[in-house]
Amino acid sequence: MNKKYLNKVVNQLVSETIIDGNIVSTTFIPSFSSFFSSSPYTSFSEFVIEVYGLTEEEVKYVWKQYRYIIIMGWKRKEERKRK
Repeated sequence: MNKKYLNKVVNQLVSETIIDGNIVSTTFIPSFSSFFSSSPYTSFSEFVIEVYGLTEEEVKYVWKQYRYIIIMGWKRKEERKRK
């Protein structure tokens, strides 16, 4: 597993993610609020396997890192709102 490459994938995915309140939108998987999205992908793993050529083990690593960064970013944003 090439973590340097996987971390680049994570960073790219994070850069393509928008957090607006409680809604998380991505350019790669449609959110519930983007009904007319043109994305052909229905799952995170399907997307990263097809686009980045990841294995199932690598998908788990990328998902864990991506999810952590997005959750922490959302929490920080919420904390700043309260101040």
